[in-house]
Amino acid sequence: MMAYIKLCSECRSRSISASKEEWICPHCGTDLSDEPVFRQIKIKKNWWETEKSKNKKKKALA
Repeated sequence: MMAYIKLCSECRSRSISASKEEWICPHCGTDLSDEPVFRQIKIKKNWWETEKSKNKKKKALA
């Protein structure tokens, strides 16, 4: 699974999304759909489930 980062041409903030389609800057509302992708990030599918299980193991060991 990939996540994408775009830089807003108006407010210069970074925006992260799992989709490259319709994209609105969450900081200022500018439409970033036609802006190029600044960077791709590979993320693990269901990464939040992995983090929960790690935290449970840490608590069990404490």
